[in-house]
Amino acid sequence: MVMENIYNVMCGITELLAGMESLAVSRCK
Repeated sequence: MVMENIYNVMCGITELLAGMESLAVSRCK
C-alpha cells in the first residue's frame, strides 16, 4: 500500500516534468 502511494506521487511528479505529453501519463493510469 505504501509502495503504491509512493509510486503515485512519483507518477504525478513525472507527469509535471514531462508536461503531461509523454508516456508518463500512460504509465500512471
